[in-house]
Amino acid sequence: MRSRLRLPGLLAAAALAAGTAQAACSPLAWDWQAGAVHSRWQEHTEAGRRLVHERGTLAMLAVQTAAVCGGLRWETQLGLAEGRRGYEGESSGGQFITTHSRIRRLQGQVAVLLPVPAWGPGWQAGAALGHLRQWRDIASAGPVLGYPERFDQWQASALVDHRRALQPGLGLQARLALGGGPAGHLLLHLPTADAARLRLGASGLVQLDVTLLGGGGAAPAGWHAGWRWRHQRTAVGTSATLRRGALVVGAAAQPAFRQTDLGLQAGWRW
Repeated sequence: MRSRLRLPGLLAAAALAAGTAQAACSPLAWDWQAGAVHSRWQEHTEAGRRLVHERGTLAMLAVQTAAVCGGLRWETQLGLAEGRRGYEGESSGGQFITTHSRIRRLQGQVAVLLPVPAWGPGWQAGAALGHLRQWRDIASAGPVLGYPERFDQWQASALVDHRRALQPGLGLQARLALGGGPAGHLLLHLPTADAARLRLGASGLVQLDVTLLGGGGAAPAGWHAGWRWRHQRTAVGTSATLRRGALVVGAAAQPAFRQTDLGLQAGWRW
């Protein structure tokens, strides 16, 4: 677990160090949340033909910290998700199978936001930098052997955030993120070849969060509940040679894929 947490931890430390170096910061605010995510995964050929369709539910848990330093709001977030998706589609050998995959995700992000008075009260704009590590273990289906793989992707996004009071003791927050990232990497463990490191294509993402805030939009503590929609597209990767020892046994490339999540979550901030 220490190696899994190293990258998000470095992101968080760098963000908070940068903020405190600029000016004195407000007390650190904490936010814990848990929920469930309906996750869909689709792989396509370059011509658009669908190869694989997965869908299922993941349980998620996340913690966020925030502090205001010199007028800037710095946020760090670490999220974990795990669950199972049903799998329908072609295997790496071209056979149609029905099985399932086990999914685990570790996602870390640092964001900074600045108030935008020209837009009106409660508006902020900013940017975020994050890293997504995702494990996917496809189960065997009869004579077709399953295999595990691990995806690593960096992504940056522009943020627009708005908070407002709906009534005494109840507020609303909405946040939109638009961005993407450069080519990531896939660590592939096929049963017929040695482990291989494949290059993924570039990615693009859009995410919308809508949250009800107990205690009002500006209250420092209280409950919150809301939903998140996130859609990510990753282009087809480059082909890599597969080996078994000194013998070349083939080549592989990760097809283009789309991942869409719709989640409900609730938590407490203080």
